[in-house]
Amino acid sequence: MKLLIDEMYPAVIAERLRTAGHDAIAVVEQEDLVGQHDLGIWQFAVARRRAILTENAADFLAISRHASALGEGSPSLIITSNRAFPRHRRSFIGRAIRALDAFCDAHPDDDAQAGAVYWLNPIS
Repeated sequence: MKLLIDEMYPAVIAERLRTAGHDAIAVVEQEDLVGQHDLGIWQFAVARRRAILTENAADFLAISRHASALGEGSPSLIITSNRAFPRHRRSFIGRAIRALDAFCDAHPDDDAQAGAVYWLNPIS
């Protein structure tokens, strides 16, 4: 599954996922996406057939519901929480990469435009 990693996450996550063989890009690596509204991120993901990794469940789920009501395609969403992946902890990046690597391994052929919603859980 091709990933677009939302702006709240550092680029190193996408970099390490690419090193592990996954197709991942970070919003912060795309100059034209930095500071974009969520709808702009959504449109980029749709145009490039990428699933969105985000902690912003409320906004992206609302966009997804709206797109669905209009009969439009929706990228899949991979949602995290600061409770499950506290970004202020030093262990955050390693924990996020392990969970995303396992997720991508488990969903290698999933269509990033399937409109699925996944909640990412840490690996113990």
